[in-house]
Amino acid sequence: MKPRHAVPRSLALLVLGASALLVPPVLVRAQTPSGARASAPAGFPARVPSRAALAAPAAGFVLRDARLQFKFDPLAPYQDFQHAAYTVADGRHTRIDYEMADFFTFVLKPSSRVEIAYGANSRTETESGYRGAILALRTRTAYTFSGGRLMETLTQARRAEAWADSARTRYAYTADGLPSSIVDELWQGAAWVNTDRTLFARAGSSFVSTSQTWNGTAWVNQDRTTNPYDEIIAYADLNVLSNLTVDFFSFAAVGFLQGGFFFTGLMETWDPVANVWVNDDRQTATRDGQGRVLTHFGEDWNGTAWVPAARDTVTYAAGRAARLVQWGYAGGTAALDAVTTYAYDADGNATRVESISYEEGAPASASRFLFAWVPGRSTAAEGDVAPASRLDVRAFPDPARDAATVRFTLVRAGAFALRVFDVAGREVGRSAAGAGVAGEQAVTLDLSGLPAGVYALRLEAAGEVATRLLTRLR
Repeated sequence: MKPRHAVPRSLALLVLGASALLVPPVLVRAQTPSGARASAPAGFPARVPSRAALAAPAAGFVLRDARLQFKFDPLAPYQDFQHAAYTVADGRHTRIDYEMADFFTFVLKPSSRVEIAYGANSRTETESGYRGAILALRTRTAYTFSGGRLMETLTQARRAEAWADSARTRYAYTADGLPSSIVDELWQGAAWVNTDRTLFARAGSSFVSTSQTWNGTAWVNQDRTTNPYDEIIAYADLNVLSNLTVDFFSFAAVGFLQGGFFFTGLMETWDPVANVWVNDDRQTATRDGQGRVLTHFGEDWNGTAWVPAARDTVTYAAGRAARLVQWGYAGGTAALDAVTTYAYDADGNATRVESISYEEGAPASASRFLFAWVPGRSTAAEGDVAPASRLDVRAFPDPARDAATVRFTLVRAGAFALRVFDVAGREVGRSAAGAGVAGEQAVTLDLSGLPAGVYALRLEAAGEVATRLLTRLR
């Protein structure tokens, strides 16, 4: 079975940034669902960190502590490999201290620190590494937002006691809120030079993304993915990243490595000799009545026909993933790859994600994430700089089809108004207003008749405002 497709660098810079942690291949294999191997649109991760991710944090919570452990012998005790301690102020991360162990002593030692500063429309993450007991500046990554969307990431390296430009990624969007292009550039001493880009376009009921590299004079096709448009737009609000600290554990916690969403579609590679697109792999899925994936299939193109490559099955409990089972194929025969189980706290946050990797039908190794959470901001503006609000608006299901239940808490009795807007800022007339006693409220929104897409919910109560996005599927 050929290697899984990597996350494109354009998003890898966004996802991991300066605080990236190295993960041993055995851990990646144990944690990454088989379906992650293909057919995610270029520029998106193979598992999008969804607001409805199977193991996403509950609204208004942020990580306080995260730990990655592993064992090569399934019967042995777990050993620490990575640890992150998060400093939280005003409901958001301001510092992360990382520790890492080696494979000889298995003792955690300080490895790096990330300090996070927030601006009106920006967030800056500055990473330092340990040289013995001394912290030395390494990299700085700035995220710039506009209209709630990520517009640019700029990475700088520390050289000669000064910051020097290193890499830049620029984002453009369509009216649907989907990216229209993602362009990666490197600083070459006097100017920015193109390296890679991804172009996005809607084609009827499909969404097509094309990855290209710069050869010095022109853009050259590399690969192309075609996905159902409704599937993509449900997970296209990259501005959700303005609420996340961009590090490995944060993405693991929201489903990046936990099967949060399975893309379906077709991936093709470019044949520069024949100047044609050639089949590479494709993904299909079966779903339950709520649109959740039950079984996800991956197939490879062998030149003349599609052959099985991977199969994942998901079971659910209390509306969340309980178990993910993954198979790979060799010579047309399925072999068990890994089994992942999930545990949650009373607030619905993932506290343990444990994977056992199999070889020849027997457990071979295991790894697990351990997460601890604290209350964070319930809402955020661009760059997550809005004052903390006591309002916490939640919607279920999300994505929704014909109706969604919106829940929120009134800190005292009084009037409230819930309004719904489309991506153009127009109120769509599905609003609700009333008065309630102090405590949790629930309002049912009728979404039938609305076009598929992303909508903004705006809740006004007690002189405060809270917003969140809600996606309607066709």
